[in-house]
Parts: sequence; C-alpha cells; structure tokens
Amino acid sequence: MSEISFDQYHDYHEVTEILKGWAVNYPDLATMITIGKTPQGRDLWVLTITNKETGPADEKPGFWIDGNTHAGEITGTEACLKAAWHLLTQHGEDPFITELLKEKAFYVMPRVNPDGSEIYLTQPYSRVGGGIPNPDFEDEFAEGLYPEDLDGDGFITMMRIQEPNGDWKASEKDKRVLVKRKPEETGGVYYKVYREGMIKNYTGGEVKMAPSRWIGGSNRNYPAGWSPIQSGQAGLYPLFEPEVRAMADFFWEHKNIGGLLTYHTYSGIVMRPYALWSDKHWDEKGLEKDLAIYNALGEIGAEMSGWPVLSPYEEMTLNKKAARAGCSMDWWYDHFGLLMYGIEIWDMPTRAGFKDFHERGMRFVMGDLSEEESLKLMAWIDRETGGEGFADWAPHVHPQLGSVEIGGMRTKYTMQNPPPHLLDSALDKIFMFPIRLAAMLPQVKITKAEATAVGEGLYKIRAEVSNQGFLATNLTEQRKKIRLDKPVRVKIELGDGVELIGGKERSSLGNLEGRSDRLPGHPSYSVSSGRAEGSKRTVEWTVRAKKVPGRVVVSSYSLKGGRDRKELELA
Repeated sequence: MSEISFDQYHDYHEVTEILKGWAVNYPDLATMITIGKTPQGRDLWVLTITNKETGPADEKPGFWIDGNTHAGEITGTEACLKAAWHLLTQHGEDPFITELLKEKAFYVMPRVNPDGSEIYLTQPYSRVGGGIPNPDFEDEFAEGLYPEDLDGDGFITMMRIQEPNGDWKASEKDKRVLVKRKPEETGGVYYKVYREGMIKNYTGGEVKMAPSRWIGGSNRNYPAGWSPIQSGQAGLYPLFEPEVRAMADFFWEHKNIGGLLTYHTYSGIVMRPYALWSDKHWDEKGLEKDLAIYNALGEIGAEMSGWPVLSPYEEMTLNKKAARAGCSMDWWYDHFGLLMYGIEIWDMPTRAGFKDFHERGMRFVMGDLSEEESLKLMAWIDRETGGEGFADWAPHVHPQLGSVEIGGMRTKYTMQNPPPHLLDSALDKIFMFPIRLAAMLPQVKITKAEATAVGEGLYKIRAEVSNQGFLATNLTEQRKKIRLDKPVRVKIELGDGVELIGGKERSSLGNLEGRSDRLPGHPSYSVSSGRAEGSKRTVEWTVRAKKVPGRVVVSSYSLKGGRDRKELELA
C-alpha cells in the first residue's frame, strides 16, 4: 500500500503499510526502520528520506518531523505523511525538493503514540494519554467520575442534570446550546454539566473527577524541568515512556539532526520555546540571538498558515505556577541546543469566523464562550458536519445519578481534529513548513579547491570552506553555552607518491556562521563594519609529488553541516 488519501485518518496498520509501500516504491529515497516498541508491542516507525545516490543520510544535515505525540491529535500523523509523500513524489519534479534531498536528510515519525492513538481511533475514548493503564485509577480507594459511552453512540459527550443551583441554562435561541447562568438569574431551568461517564465508589453528593484511566502521552516525560505533577502525563520518571526513550536514543545515534518540528492540535499556532519559562529567560541567559532566529523562522510558518508565532508559557499558560514541565520543545533546545518548533494544526474557531488564537487567547480551549460565540460555533458544526458533530440532548437513566440528558459536541472530529472532508485543506496550510525549515540548516561546502605548482614537484593546495546555510554550524548560542558545538574539520588525503611538506593533515576551523547572524538587530558583515565574515575559512597545504599526475583529496566534516570532498589532480 503506497497510495494515500488525505480525506481520512489512518490506523496503525494502515500507517505501517503506507510506509512499507513507500520504502519499496522509492528505494533510492526512502528507508523504513523501527526505533523501538510501545508498551503494547507496536513498532515505532521512522521513515528516512534522502537521495541515497548523493551520500548516506547520516552524512547530511538532518531534520526530524513527528506527529501524534498526544493520542487524540491524529491530524499530526496525517501532516507527517503528507510531508513525506510530498518529498517522495516531488523528487525529480520540483527543483527545490530535488536539490533539498540531494543535500539534506529527513527523519519522519508519523505516530509517536501508537497505543493511545489506536484506542482513540477505535473506541469512544478521547482522553487516553499514552494508553498506559494508570495504577491510581485501578486503586480500590479511587473515587470520581471517569468517561464512558453510556448511550452507545460511539462518542463520549456530556451529561446535564437539572439542578436549582446549576451553573448552566439552555439558550433561548438554540436549545442545544448551553450558556452560563448570570449571577442574578433565578426561576429558570438550570443544569450541572459533567463529562458523560460513570462514578467510581459513588455514595451520593458532589461529583468529583476520578484519576485518568490511562497515563502517559509523552510530552511531559522529557527531562527539561520534569515534574511528576502533570495530570498523569509526566510518567513515573523522565524518559519513562518507551516512545520518548526510543526517540532520545535515536537522536543520540543520529547527531546530524539539527532541527525538529512536532505536530499537535488544536489551536492554530506556531509554537517556539519556552513552555516552562517566560521570555525573560532569553535575556537572562544571553540568548537574545536565538530568540530572534526562532521568531524569524517561525514567521515562515506564520505566513503559510496565517497563525501567530508564540510561546506556550506566555500565551497558553493561565496558571504560571503550574507551567508545562517536561516538554520536548524545551528539552531539545535547552539540553541540546537544537531548533525545535511545535505546530498546533487545526483551528475550528477561526474556521467558524473568530479571531486567531493570539487575539482570543485560551477562552475557546477553556470553554469560556459568550452565547453568541457558542451559537456561531453550533452554526459551523451544522454547516460543516451536517449535524453529525453534535449529539442532541436525549434523556438517559444513569445508574448512579438517575435522570440525566446526554448530548453535546462530538469533539473528536470537530474541535480536536478536522472533519475528514476538511483534513486535506488543513494539512495544506502547514505541511511544507518543516520542509522549508530544513533548507535553513547549515550546509558546509568546499566552495573552492585548487592546486598550484610552485616548484619542481611542489604544489600549493588551497581550499575555501564555507557554510552556505542560514544557520551557523553551531545552530544556536545555547549549543555553544552547553558546549555541544563541534568545530568544522578539514583534512587532506594524499595519493600514492604524494607527501605533505607544509600544513596540518587535519585542521579544526571552529564554527562557521550562517546568514542568521545578519538578521535585523544584529551586526552585518561588511568592510565598513570592521568585522570579518565568519562563514568562510581558508586552509592551505604544501605537498610534493614524486610523480605526476598525482592526486590529493580535501574533505570537510561538520556535525550539523554535513560532509563534502574535492579531488585535485597534480599535473
């Protein structure tokens, strides 16, 4: 199976077959590997994409793309698949893609959380973490409401119960819509509203929430600022989840990876660090240059999608004392100095005609809507899903609570993910972003190499080594601070009968800057500025050839900027 349609969501078996088909049909570009197993024994698939004729993937600047870290955010899988499909099918057709795969390597992991996603796709549950059973939920002393599909419609929606002291009432303009009761209102029909479900160890009285049925979900299990107080998402300790550990091991083994993008849903934003720290952190740590790069490259995604670039801490965290800890974006940048972005694909409110996330903030995520806003969303659901996105309120006899009504938004394919017929248009807004980011990676080339005869049998070898990428070979200032930046290295290999007279066989050139050093607000390199250009270095050797023609090979190596080589004939 290599054909793919982007008007549907694919389960684990289908994703596996698609990737296998691509590896078979594009053998010169694609390689499929497993980097580990999930707790339920599913393979964690990664597809490597590069033009193999121009060298192995690990000798080229590498870019990582993943999706579906959170089980219910299945749009991320489809975005990864569309990016991979575009790279494979446009190689040889689109000059940009063709050149990119000649010089760069992509590592695509469409589904970080296969166990949780399979539950999400095949069962009514939408809050399934990593699909790892939660011992706190199984504890005999556990109490509270947990989600269940009580009416058997295949979705878990909401329950409303008539209660004189209830907080909600039905809108007079559309009885399906619930609106907040005003402080002074009395004498009407009011409701308490709960998630559709059962209550563990219920003995009457106020309903509380039970511990999550499942734990995990990966994006609180990374070591950066890890904390166990993360609503069941943190795992038992950093890198506890097999998926997260497998990714960490893969990155350690593939040191050519210089950039990352992870796909999430559902807010319509381009995320850059930090999730755990405020933007003051950049200034305090002397990382203003990195923030400028993040914002500049993030604008590429913003221009494509129409979504704002923002920090999760600054604009998505209501309680700053309980900020998101253990997130991948913070870890890969703070501990490794790698540039990483997160994309929250899909934005139902904007589709329904509201302002973007940057302007409306967290209100839609928290359900803090006015009556008119709720009516507007309902009109969109009716229009785009034919009513399938909402379950009309219907009487139900709850075994513990008695008479209730069950209904409300079916969030899986409305709020959380696009309805299938809108999936492709949602992907089109952003799937090219990581591909364009990969073009920004450092690219070290031997731009000039020449051999000049300077005497009988003597030759001067001169090589100019240049970083032709946007990013410096150290990627970020943070990478220098944590001393993970590695110098560009150059060596000369001597053919038969050639000996080295002057110069070092191996030389270290330090870091080579990229165009990122010339962003607005940073010095530009020119004669007038008095600063030398930092993106180039020149290396010279003197060799003697006992016979001609002789041969030497000059090669360069950069951990994040790839390898290059030039062969010279001594005539």
